Amino acid sequence: MKAFDQLQHVVDSLLGPEGCPWDKKQTLLSLRGYLLEEAHEVVDAIDLDAGDKIREELGDLFLIACLLCRVLEKEKNIAMVEVLETVVEKLVRRHPHVFGDKKVLGVEAIRGQWENIKDEENDGERQEKPFEGIPRALPALSKAQKVLKRLERMGVSKASEESTFTSEEEVAETLWSVIARAQASGFDAELALNTMITEKMNLGD
Repeated sequence: MKAFDQLQHVVDSLLGPEGCPWDKKQTLLSLRGYLLEEAHEVVDAIDLDAGDKIREELGDLFLIACLLCRVLEKEKNIAMVEVLETVVEKLVRRHPHVFGDKKVLGVEAIRGQWENIKDEENDGERQEKPFEGIPRALPALSKAQKVLKRLERMGVSKASEESTFTSEEEVAETLWSVIARAQASGFDAELALNTMITEKMNLGD
């Protein structure tokens, strides 16, 4: 695609001998924060349903991804083409109902197939490490939801019917109240939840 080739050319120019001193000194670690920031800006634009803003922020995200690929090649000797080939192979492998002759009906069945294929890819390691693949850098609330889903699939935890909510507003008000109480008590709600999740995932030292 011409536009993608142009973006790569611009990135290569920025990182080249006559390029930008700031860009040339970037590392995988230094770009980490920019990746998080740009990803959140894309989410903000989507939440605002602002087409022009989504286009702009996705462009910035593509830029960071291309920069990361070039820095990855320099630091780890892994080329961009290897990154792209890896994701293509993964998508084809995990969609046998699209790229193969397997018949799967329904979204839930497809999700189950996806999880089974991931287990096969890891030689069953996910059974021993059930929280493998959940990013530690996720915000605590998002991470908690993923951990709870894994626990439910393991049959370890299931929400009580007595504790169910009847509306999103009720959920939001409850969360707001808990955060406000934590803050008034001098506690960081994000840190507190993250600490408990870490214990649940047995990731503590």
